[in-house]
Amino acid sequence: MRDKSIILRRTGFRPVVCVAVVCFQLFVFSSSVYSQTFSGGSGTQADPYKISTPADLVELSNFTNVDKGVATIGKYFVMTNNIDMANISNFVPIGITTPNWTNYYFYGNFDGKGFAIKNLTIVDSLSTIALFGKVRGASISNIILDKASFTSVYKFGGQVSAFIGDITDSLHVDNCIVLNSTLKGNGVAGFIRGSSANVSGRFNNCHVINTTIEGGLVDGFCNMGGRVTKSSVVNSTLTSTSSACGFMSYFYGDTLSECYVSNCILSINGGNGRVYGFIGSALLGEINNCGVQSLLIREQASTDSYGNNNSSGFAHLIGTQPSEIPPPPLPVSNCYDACEFICLDNIYTYDNPFVYMYYPNLALSNCYYKTDTKLGITPTIGVGKSDTELKHANMVASTNTPDVSLNYNGNAAWKADYTTYPINKGYPILGWMQRRFYVSTYHPTNINLTSATLQGLTYAEGEDIIVERGFYWQQKGTNNWKKVSVPDTTFTISNLLSGLTKNTAYEYCAYMKLATESSERYGDTVEFSTYNEHKISGKVTFVGGAPLAGVVVSCTPFASATTNIQGEYTVTVCTFSNVSLMPSLEGYSFSPPSILCSNVTTNLEGKDFFATNVGIVEANNICPIQIYPNPTTNQLQITNYELRENTVIEIYDVVGKKLVSQFTFHNSHIEIDISHLAAGLYFLKVDGKVFKVIKE
Repeated sequence: MRDKSIILRRTGFRPVVCVAVVCFQLFVFSSSVYSQTFSGGSGTQADPYKISTPADLVELSNFTNVDKGVATIGKYFVMTNNIDMANISNFVPIGITTPNWTNYYFYGNFDGKGFAIKNLTIVDSLSTIALFGKVRGASISNIILDKASFTSVYKFGGQVSAFIGDITDSLHVDNCIVLNSTLKGNGVAGFIRGSSANVSGRFNNCHVINTTIEGGLVDGFCNMGGRVTKSSVVNSTLTSTSSACGFMSYFYGDTLSECYVSNCILSINGGNGRVYGFIGSALLGEINNCGVQSLLIREQASTDSYGNNNSSGFAHLIGTQPSEIPPPPLPVSNCYDACEFICLDNIYTYDNPFVYMYYPNLALSNCYYKTDTKLGITPTIGVGKSDTELKHANMVASTNTPDVSLNYNGNAAWKADYTTYPINKGYPILGWMQRRFYVSTYHPTNINLTSATLQGLTYAEGEDIIVERGFYWQQKGTNNWKKVSVPDTTFTISNLLSGLTKNTAYEYCAYMKLATESSERYGDTVEFSTYNEHKISGKVTFVGGAPLAGVVVSCTPFASATTNIQGEYTVTVCTFSNVSLMPSLEGYSFSPPSILCSNVTTNLEGKDFFATNVGIVEANNICPIQIYPNPTTNQLQITNYELRENTVIEIYDVVGKKLVSQFTFHNSHIEIDISHLAAGLYFLKVDGKVFKVIKE
């Protein structure tokens, strides 16, 4: 087998090896300068701070989130490894706004060097959640954010995005990718959440891939503003309760150039709402060479002339309403949409293939839409093309004739989709676009004594590209790699590996084979260890020290134990288990009622309980029966039972041996002598009914 240290490959990205480190987030507000302890470097451009481990990334958050982030001004940071954050339960964003509205900014220069940050989790009530929550005058480049999970629980509606939360002043982001992630909140954007026309935000070659975006207002890439070039949203799902937009909700200022949305599903969940394939509203600036090919789904037809529940293939609104001073022209050129429309009530009033509403300063040229008979209003701008025409080579031919080709009048941004393995269902693609392939190995789940579930991602843009995928695994250091193939279903792959040895180290990597390549591609190697067994023990006694046998001590999800004649019990659990010990025996209450054992890593002793006799009261369909005292030392009393004459009362031990047999006469009170029995649990059988009794 070939070397398996290649992580999440993209053209131009270098091979790396991932080492998982267990650490915990430290987050302290302070008025003093934070003393950093990164893996090396002094923070200068020539000697940047080295971000190599999960602890380093946590350290960067701590370094930024004190003294308003001033320690990061002019500092440089570089990644030197893939970083797996699976063992960090809840990361704090790099730059935040505190509950008292104090802002902490990241001002520095961060270069990921093409490495990946994997399995990063944020669940927080902060107003803004992102890897970099607040940035100011920063530069961020060459990072893959792989399998992030960000969720806002902010009660006033949190803002969530993958890379950048809020921008203040200039920001430059280049060559960054969000991959296979999940983002949830009120306002959610796949890449960056907040910007504005007066902020100099620059984003180039940035992409959102195979990501789930859920919220109130959702955007595939960003919410507003800035200069965005050669960026995309592909193979992602956007679900909104009010507005879903494939790329950007509000654009006013600067440029959108050579950007596209492809193979996405945009939908409204909750009845009312708008769906826009590419842009919500474009007020100022320039848009050129942009395209969208996606599925737009909404539930209800529009209820008014403003199209509050409509779908638009490219944009809802373009241009600015005239005033005394006419607004500058807003050029939109060489763009197209090839969206499919679905309305669940089958009413398409106010749906539009290109734009719903526009103003006179819109300067539209050489733009196209796919004709669709389900649309409610006949479009008045753009050029309609059939599905076949949009996929024809003429759409990307050089021409000096307008409204014929996307490459009109010297424009050369567009090319035909690949014929054998198309990446955009055959519709035109931009010249910079190429097939992207990724293989990533994730930390395993469901680890126990003898099994674990391997996790990974095998991603390829295009149709029928991956012919085989799965995992290689071995006991660590044995050089005895075994291969397991996984059915080709979704990008994410998993496999339950059983029959392992407890308390043993293993390693594995994901792999895939492409139809267009002779060799396999590999993800990085991830290590894990099966769990060891640990014993948790204690006693159940009465106050004063007398033991109580027969108490069942539950230990979900592991096997329960029953106290012996000395009142002792022992349960067996796995490493890192979180278990609650809970005693139970009819007729008794216990203090404490339960004991929690968290993150068990060794044997635990002295988990003791104290019992109190509360007696047993049973009932049948005639009248209640009381059995007391229970426990008892000598005599067992039975009252309030209409016993027939010559009814047999019997007592058995726990293995079913009959120890007492006594006939009754017709009365309501029976007394049985059990002083000769040893202490322990017994079963009393009366007229076919069985009750537990304890002899002390």
